[in-house]
Parts: sequence; structure tokens; C-alpha cells
Amino acid sequence: MNFFYILLVVFIALTHCSAAEQAEDMTPLRRDRRDRHGCDLPTKFVKAVSSCGPKGKCCDVHDACYKRHGCTRGSWLKPFGACARCNAAVVGCIQLQFPGKSACCAKKNCGKPR
Repeated sequence: MNFFYILLVVFIALTHCSAAEQAEDMTPLRRDRRDRHGCDLPTKFVKAVSSCGPKGKCCDVHDACYKRHGCTRGSWLKPFGACARCNAAVVGCIQLQFPGKSACCAKKNCGKPR
């Protein structure tokens, strides 16, 4: 069951993110849509992960890791390096931890562009 869940999360992330890196000439508004406060996973497919649920902070840690290392959504397609470690850490967090709600819940800005 756990292995299936990991595969599902990775599959959704890849399908959700893979096309984003194809256009380098994206406008700033379009680029803003790449990352939003809270969890960016399509929750209709991954109901276990919502910004204001017990695993929401996993998304905050992942977003901070991406920012620190300059990762993009296309980083899910790269199996090595700092960005791959960010991705592996969020999958592990979602699967094994319950760190609490995302910071966006208190700020009431979940889903809004950064």
C-alpha cells in the first residue's frame, strides 16, 4: 500500500508539473501560477494532502527547499541533486509524518500565488 501511494504521488506530481518548464518566455503572471501558498497537489486526486490538514506543513517545507535550491516543477523529472532530495523528503513527509497545517491556513492565503 505504501509503495502504491508513493507511486501515485510521484505520478500526479509529474503530470501536474512536467509541462511547466517547456516555455522559458513565460510572463511573470504565468510564472506566479507555478507556486502557490500551501499544497499545490491536485487534492481531488490526493485527498490525504491538503494545506489545512495534518500534512500541510510538508508542502511548506518542500516549497522552502525548492526556493533555497532554485528548483522548479520540472525538477520532479530529475532524479539526482538537491531538488530530487527536496522531492524525496516531501514524499516521505506525506507518507510518514503529520507535522500540522500549512502556514497559509493562519494567513488565509492558501492557493494564492506567491
